[in-house]
Amino acid sequence: MCPASKHSYELFFNKKSRNCIFNFLELIVSVVTFHQTRVQQI
Repeated sequence: MCPASKHSYELFFNKKSRNCIFNFLELIVSVVTFHQTRVQQI
């Protein structure tokens, strides 16, 4: 792997993965809160 492609890959990874991680965390939070509300209703 040449340094240029590694550098561009790191930039791509930092931009994309940051959004993906935040989206994933939001998904987990929404699922957890939904599950808690379901448990409270039962």
